[in-house]
Amino acid sequence: MSRTRVSVLAGLMLGGCVLAQSGPGAVRQFTVDDAWGRDAIQFQTTAPMEDIIGTSNQVTGVLKADPGNLTGPATSARI
Repeated sequence: MSRTRVSVLAGLMLGGCVLAQSGPGAVRQFTVDDAWGRDAIQFQTTAPMEDIIGTSNQVTGVLKADPGNLTGPATSARI
């Protein structure tokens, strides 16, 4: 799992407190599509000549996760 993907998943899960309220085996879905641009993503790439760090608040996507098994096969995100 890439560093960017881990950061995005961790940020989305921390932001969605309701995730902890569901029971084991219950896959929860969260939509990332804030009309006011409060959702944000940061990306970083390292190249021989320079490092690039970028941020965007034009983010949409879907996160699906089982709170009882965050690294399991039910966890997915499309940003």
